[in-house]
Amino acid sequence: MKNTANSIMKNTANSIELLAKRKNQFEIALQQTGITADKFIRMAITTIRQNNELLNCTPESVLGSLFECAQIGLFPDTNLAYVYFIPYKNKCTLRISYKGWRTLAYRSGKYESIYANYVCENDDFKITNGSNPRDRKFFHSWGLKDRVEIIGYYAEAHYKNSDNYEFELLNLHDILRHKAKAQTDKIWKEFPEAMGKKCAIKKLCQRLNLEMEHNALSEAIIADGRVIEADADGNITINEQVDEFNNEEQTEQHEKELDDLLSEQDNNDAICDEAKDFFNNKEDK
Repeated sequence: MKNTANSIMKNTANSIELLAKRKNQFEIALQQTGITADKFIRMAITTIRQNNELLNCTPESVLGSLFECAQIGLFPDTNLAYVYFIPYKNKCTLRISYKGWRTLAYRSGKYESIYANYVCENDDFKITNGSNPRDRKFFHSWGLKDRVEIIGYYAEAHYKNSDNYEFELLNLHDILRHKAKAQTDKIWKEFPEAMGKKCAIKKLCQRLNLEMEHNALSEAIIADGRVIEADADGNITINEQVDEFNNEEQTEQHEKELDDLLSEQDNNDAICDEAKDFFNNKEDK
């Protein structure tokens, strides 16, 4: 226990030391964001100290994730929740949240509104798709009655000075596939709705990025989930993308997890149907 505590304290000190040594690099990365390096580093140090799991990660991977965060121009503040720093084995990975993707897309200046939400079984939801943006319409509303279970998520972007929309729709099976690919389900358990929204808006942003020149959004698409390490001398090492399946065994494992999740969802649906039938029959009597 004492060795573990000493190791954590050492990693914390090393991470903070690396941040201080790389201040000049952070100033360069933050030039277009309006964020000062001093403010960014103060927030980074607070984030490191508040996240106990992050203290077990190598200082180089923590620094690498923070540097990626600076390059795309998002605050590393847990209260703002633009990004999450997620341990993967003993490495830190940068994860961009629903709010982070939304903020980056807004910065393009092309969109009046960018939004994501979930759809429930009793909602009034209609969608019309087409190759021409003018033909793409959707409608979503709900009242005070029980909305029942979530059946899908969507994200939409409304162009400025136009009635045109871009949107992305994911059903529950699409969401479960994303969840099954995750290396850890901790965030999915704590924030299931926010993670569903993130999946929808990230997929939408990947398509919106095709319309733009190289920018922070394209940087974010590359950075999200990547393991990158940086040392005090500025040497960068890019490792694997955490979400990618690197071998057949890992693919089979995640496919099994997906089957289990889908089976669990089917069982829950069956239980709900039985309960509805029971209460309906009771009311008839």
